[in-house]
Amino acid sequence: MNDIGDQCPPLPHPLGMCKSRVAAFGYPCEEYTVTTEDGYILSLKRIPHGLSDADNSTENTRPPVLLFHGLMVDGFSWTEYTKAIAWLHFGRRWV
Repeated sequence: MNDIGDQCPPLPHPLGMCKSRVAAFGYPCEEYTVTTEDGYILSLKRIPHGLSDADNSTENTRPPVLLFHGLMVDGFSWTEYTKAIAWLHFGRRWV
């Protein structure tokens, strides 16, 4: 039998994605927890507007964008660097 040791995945960032990643880039972020009927607990993040429209005047006129990550990835993959897909959507005026 092979001894694989402690190869557990790292724990999530203690501040959560909004505070540790999104706010670091200057964007507002909201976090929600949803429990499905079958007991799964989902963590949802919402970035309500971009940096240039803090007055929320266009918040209800832009189409929403829903990003899903795969099984072995988390939401940090959408905000990993300045040209990540989440930031590109804001540049195109999508929410």
